[in-house]
Amino acid sequence: MTVQTGSALLLKMRKDSRFPYETVAGLRTQSLTFNANPIDTSSADSASRWRTFLAESGMRDMNLQGQGLFSNAASDLMFRELFFSGGHLNMEIILPSYGKILGQFAIAELQYLGDYDGEMSWRIEL
Repeated sequence: MTVQTGSALLLKMRKDSRFPYETVAGLRTQSLTFNANPIDTSSADSASRWRTFLAESGMRDMNLQGQGLFSNAASDLMFRELFFSGGHLNMEIILPSYGKILGQFAIAELQYLGDYDGEMSWRIEL
């Protein structure tokens, strides 16, 4: 397997199924985290006092973070609209050599940043 560039991890979004996915504009940094929370069934009488878990159970979730340059593009506007309306983003996440992940994400945090002598940027957590 060859080494992949960070820019190959693509984030695309759309309002709903009537529109095609479009790449998030100005994105510089992105991260994708998968989490699993198994159901602990341990008790005082567990075998050899080891923790035990319920097979094939628990909750899984995915966390997506990104940071980029504010360019007043359509994706910047969509982030703002969906944050204030409480809507969900339809996302397509492209992981090179692995495939695509499709799903709806809620915006947990939307932040705008800017130094007086630098560019304006944004940060989002889904």
